[in-house]
Parts: sequence; structure tokens; C-alpha cells
Amino acid sequence: MKKWYSLILLIVLFSCKKKEEDYLISGTVFNPELNQSVSQMQISLWGTTVSNGSIQNQFSQLASVQTASDGSFSFKFKKSVYSALKLVLYRSDYFQQETAINPDNLSPGKEYKMTIQSHALGWIKTTIQNTGTQHDADNVYYKLSLPYTSCTTCCNTSAQNFSGASVNTSWTCNVYGGSKITIQWIYTYNTINQSHFDTLLVPVNDTLAYPIFY
Repeated sequence: MKKWYSLILLIVLFSCKKKEEDYLISGTVFNPELNQSVSQMQISLWGTTVSNGSIQNQFSQLASVQTASDGSFSFKFKKSVYSALKLVLYRSDYFQQETAINPDNLSPGKEYKMTIQSHALGWIKTTIQNTGTQHDADNVYYKLSLPYTSCTTCCNTSAQNFSGASVNTSWTCNVYGGSKITIQWIYTYNTINQSHFDTLLVPVNDTLAYPIFY
């Protein structure tokens, strides 16, 4: 009887030990512009390991899940010596993004929770055309301002100047869908300035047209 009791105890202890060796990452994907959770977001977990004292530079995929209706997700994976971990988020109507995770912040058997902000795609098409008197000294100063700085693929926010009588140009660039942006443009001729300032709401997964005719 004692032998059976000891065997059962060993099995229980071994099972608990293996369970505690697992890493657990969970979280929620949230869209701050729309103030809502993001469902059906594909999230893949990638890692690089340390083997025989050497860091493996090549990331390998450890797991992949899709967020639930409330934007939640979770990963459970075996403990190892990781030099780097990252989450790659993808949904066709959202900006693709990566989020790094410091492996030192993970503890076996303890849940690591996180909230990830994700942003819907949106575009703005700007057209600048000189349609008036068309003087060679005509000049337009243009500047787009965004309420965020983390988007490396979004529109250029540097000030731009367009001079001459034959200005006719347009371009389309990315912005966060559902965000508010501001545009300032100033038409100048003979030291007289005509200043314009607009605040615009970018539609989600659509293009906002902004024509400037002067």
C-alpha cells in the first residue's frame, strides 16, 4: 500500500513540475482610435534560442493563435533558454506590427499579461494644384500633423513648399483609420498670406480625399 501511495505521489509531483515549466503569455489586442477590442487578429509567437552557449540568430515560429471576440489571446509553450521573443500581428485591414517580449520577464508557471494597441488602416489622398492666376511667385506651404509618432510607415509630417505657376501634384499615404489629423496650408503671393487649417477624421479602411486648389 505504501509503495502504491509513493508511486501516485511521484506521478503527481512530476506532473506538477512539468506544468510549472511551461511559459504562459496572455493578453488583449485593443484599438485606441475606435475604443474597441480587435477580434480575428492573427498572432504568431517567434523566438530565438541559446544552444550550446551560442545565440541562434534565426527566429523560429513557436505557435500561432487568433484573437477571440473580446480581443483576447494566450500562448502556452515549453520553457527554454530564449535570447529573444516577439509577437507578429496580422489582419488584412490593420497595420502589420511586431511586439518584442523580454524573455527575462517570463517565469515558469506564471502568466505574463500584456495589452497591445493595434490600428486600422486608413489613407489620405492630398492634391495640390495651382488653378488661379498662376504666377511664378505663387507658393504653398503644407504641413500634416498626426496625433501619434509611433507609425514609421505613415504620412510624412515634415513641412513642404510648392512654388511656381504650374504646380499640380497628388499623393496617397497611410494614417491610422479612425484618427483625427490636422492639415495646415498657406498660400502666399506678393507677401500676402492666405492661411487654412483643418481637422479631419480619417475613415476606417478607406481613403480621405483632401484637395488644395489655389
